[in-house]
Formats: sequence, C-alpha cells, structure tokens
Amino acid sequence: MHALVIGGGELALAARVRRAMATADLVIAADSGGRHLETLRTRADVALGDFDSFDPTALGATEIIRFPAAKDDTDLALAVREAVRRGANRVTVIAAMRGPRLDHAAANLLLLTAPEFRDIDLRIIEGEDEARIVRHTAEIEGRPGDLVTLLAVTARCAGVTTRNLLYPLHGETLYRGSTRGVSNVLTAPVGSVALQRGMLLLIHREGGDPGTLAR
Repeated sequence: MHALVIGGGELALAARVRRAMATADLVIAADSGGRHLETLRTRADVALGDFDSFDPTALGATEIIRFPAAKDDTDLALAVREAVRRGANRVTVIAAMRGPRLDHAAANLLLLTAPEFRDIDLRIIEGEDEARIVRHTAEIEGRPGDLVTLLAVTARCAGVTTRNLLYPLHGETLYRGSTRGVSNVLTAPVGSVALQRGMLLLIHREGGDPGTLAR
C-alpha cells in the first residue's frame, strides 16, 4: 500500500508530486500540512498532530488524531509511523524540506535513515528532487541527463558500484562529509547503485541542470 504524507513546509507542486498523488491509497496530513489539501485538490484520510498552529476541524478529514504538544517525535515522524501502522509498505513525503525551520528540514531528511523504517520504501519529494536511502541496491529510473547524487550517511560506504552514470564507481568507498558523489548524471533510462557496506543517501533530480555538470 502506498501512503502520501503531507508535511507542513512549503509545497512545490511538481510532476513528481502529481504522480505520487495518483498512486496513493492513503493520504495523511501531518499537522499544518492540511493547509495544502486545497491546493492539491484532495482530502486527507487522516489528519494527525498536536495542531498547535493549525485548526484541523475544517479539513473534512475522515479521522483526526491529536497528540500533545510536548512529545518525543515530530508530527511528520508520527505521520509516517501511522502510515506504516495502517499497512503502508511505500510512503512518500511531500512539503517537508522548505520552510522557516532548518532543524525540521534536517530531521525530516534524517528520518529516512531511521531503523524502524528500513523495511519500507520511504522517500521525500521536494520539487523535482526525490531523496531515499540505499542500504544494498537501488534502481534509478528517469531520463538521460537527470542528476543523481550519492552521499554517505554512515562513516563510510564500501564497495559502491554504479551503472549507467556518467562518473562511474567500481567497488569504491565514499566517506561521510565527502562531496565526491554530488551531481552525477544518468546516461540511460535506468541506472543503478549497489554497495557492500554502509548507507547512502540517493537524491535524484528529474530534468537535470547543465550548470552543475562540472560539479
């Protein structure tokens, strides 16, 4: 089951978002993410959060789940967990990266690495960019010219091998803090990355950006 989780950041209504909406079986609005429902022309099955900055009563959501403002997790993390609890094995998060709070954006990106979500397909879409974690192997579907960035999340990622990327890697090691994996380029409709040890952050940008090809 595919769940769409709508965060409370700014919404970039790109083609990726529309495709995610079209295949979503469950829509969860995380707190003030409910303000995007009108723009998205959809309704939430669940509205969830502490609602300290947003009144959910006008959303018309099927279900409202309230949490106290003083809690251990962010509203977005709770929304992803709720999606998994309801049977989602694929979760797409939107409107989670742009906003006035850098700490929330950083926490949302690092949420991809949470051990509790390792067995689901969890991705964040921001405009034309899609972020996900690679623990073993991953295919990258797109168009030649799309940008692909690989960043080590663990201290080192060993045995990294890529296919159909302009700057290939053959069993090499990427280190956390290194920018070596930034702005690679897809050279075929399908590329791939595999690693023997560690965890990579994969960011795939549709459409590419010729100005970044020189890194």
